[in-house]
Amino acid sequence: MEITGSREAKQYLADYIKYQESNMPSVSDGQTAEEICKSNLGYWAGYYGDRIRKRVERLFACQHPIFGSFKKNGRATGKEAFECGRTSQTLDEIRS
Repeated sequence: MEITGSREAKQYLADYIKYQESNMPSVSDGQTAEEICKSNLGYWAGYYGDRIRKRVERLFACQHPIFGSFKKNGRATGKEAFECGRTSQTLDEIRS
């Protein structure tokens, strides 16, 4: 992710939402195109290091759909990530 400025992030998100709306006009679970895009961005950022994940979450006001926001939850341990996958729970649910 090379986007570092808020203006560029806003334009990217607007274009991504427009793309999502034109390619997936109906979603069965009721999510909006913006919600889908932000969830995807948060998920994608989870594959990168903490620095990029924090920047993506800040620029796009998003969070990882399973691990939540880095600001709130920090990094999931390997064991926590495994448990989230094994049980289909979020990190918040695993930690509570």
